Amino acid sequence: MTTIIKIFDDKEYLNNVLPPLTLDIRHVVFLYHHKQNKRHLKSTVDVLKRYGEFKVDFIELKDDEKEISDLLEEHQEFVVDISANRYLTMLLFEKALRYKQPIIYYDSEENVIKDYRKHQIIAKDIFKLSITDLIELSGGEITMHMHAEPSTDDLKTNSIIKKVMQEALNNYAGFITYIQKVNHLLGSGKENNLSYYLDQNKIERIVNDPQYRILAKYNLFKIEGRRLSFLNKTIRSLFQVSGSWLESYLYIILKESGHYDEVMMSVIIDFSQSNNNEYPITCEVDGIVLKDNHLLFISSKSNKVETDALNEIKTHQERFGNNLSHPIICTLEDLSDKNPSIFLKAQGLKIVVIEKQHFQNNQVIMLLDKIINNSYVYLNRL
Repeated sequence: MTTIIKIFDDKEYLNNVLPPLTLDIRHVVFLYHHKQNKRHLKSTVDVLKRYGEFKVDFIELKDDEKEISDLLEEHQEFVVDISANRYLTMLLFEKALRYKQPIIYYDSEENVIKDYRKHQIIAKDIFKLSITDLIELSGGEITMHMHAEPSTDDLKTNSIIKKVMQEALNNYAGFITYIQKVNHLLGSGKENNLSYYLDQNKIERIVNDPQYRILAKYNLFKIEGRRLSFLNKTIRSLFQVSGSWLESYLYIILKESGHYDEVMMSVIIDFSQSNNNEYPITCEVDGIVLKDNHLLFISSKSNKVETDALNEIKTHQERFGNNLSHPIICTLEDLSDKNPSIFLKAQGLKIVVIEKQHFQNNQVIMLLDKIINNSYVYLNRL
C-alpha cells in the first residue's frame, strides 16, 4: 500500500485531505511538532474515512530533523507531500531530496496535483468534497437551517417566488414593507395554519395598499369576505420572515442553474467543539455555494448594508473557508451608487458585492461563475 507522508496543516485544511483522496492512497502519515487541536485531527480522519478504508497515523516530532531523516531512510517507498506551507514542510522537502523519494504537492491556484521532480501535473480531476466535509474540516458542524429551503420539486411555488421577486426589484423596500405589514395585521387570529379571519379595517388596509394591486395576480393569498388564506405553507413562511424572500430567490436560481455541486440556505454552524467550549457557539450563514471545493459564503441583505454585515461575512469566510473560498454580499439596493463608502470597504475586504443591477440584468450566475474560475474583476461594472 502506497503511503503519503506530510506535515499536518492546521491553517489550510484542504492540503490534508485532497492529495490522498485524489490519488487514491489509503495510508497517510501526518507529522507535527506543535500541539494540535484534537477536533481538527479527528475531523481530518473522519472525512478521509468517509470515502475509503484509510489508515491514518499522527506522529508528534520532538527532534524534527533526526526523526524525519529516520522515517524517510527507513521508508523510502513513502511519497512525500509538500502541500502544507510550514517550516517543517521545507525540512521534509530537503530530506526527501536527499533520499530520492517521490515528491508531490497540491497547487490550489491551478487546482491540480503536481509531481515536483517531473514538473508535471499528475491529477487534474481533484476529489470533490461536500459543504458538510469542508465545514467539518474547519472545526464546525452544520446543525440546522434557520429557514426551510424551497423544495426543488415544487416548481409551481418556485416559479411564483421568482416572478414576485422580479416584479419587486424596482421597489424592493416597498415590497418588504408590505410583507411585514401583512404579517403584522394577521396577528394571532387564525382558523388554521394558512387561513386568518380579520376585521374589515385590516382587510381594507391590506387590499388598498398599492403593493396588493401589484402582487394580487400571483395569488400569494386570497381574500374571501373577512377570511385571508395563503396559497401554501411555503408562501406563509415567507411572510413570517421577510428577509427569507431574497434567500429563497437566490437558492432557487442557483439550484436551477445546475452550475454548482451544492447550494445551502440559512445554515447554522456550531463551532463550540473546535474551541473546547462547554456551551454552544453558533453562527448563521444566509447561503453557501460549492463548486469544485470553492466555497462561496453569501450574506443576503434586504435592507441597508452596514459595516457589521461586511465584517460578519468576512469572518465566516475566514473561519470556515479555505484558499478557494470567497465572501459575498447580496443586496437589492444600488450599493455602489447610494453608499460608496460601504462599497469601497467591501472592496478593501475582498468581499464581492452583488447588487440591484446584477439581479435586474440576470447576471448573478455569471458573477458567481467568474468568482469560482478566478476571472472576476472587483470593479468591473457589467
